[in-house]
Amino acid sequence: MGLSSFEKERPDGKEELEKLDQRIFTQDMLKKYSAAELRILRNSIFARHGYRFKSPDLQSHFQTQKWYKESGITQAAILKELNPIEKVNIQLIQEMENLKR
Repeated sequence: MGLSSFEKERPDGKEELEKLDQRIFTQDMLKKYSAAELRILRNSIFARHGYRFKSPDLQSHFQTQKWYKESGITQAAILKELNPIEKVNIQLIQEMENLKR
């Protein structure tokens, strides 16, 4: 899995990822991304919280990111600590992913 558009624009990934918890994305903002890029974007929210991915391609991808620090926290625990903006963004990104499949 290659770098997504947002990672190519911001090689360290950090600035764009910080926005995932600070602003609600719109369909218009997300329509330029492919389903694969949206999957990475959605999972970046979980990666920011240190989630260890069961999917080998996602785990491999995030391990190459300088900002990723695996914490061993469970997905259920992460879901409890997500802020409302992150929850909305996850839902919207997933809806856009489904439309592009």
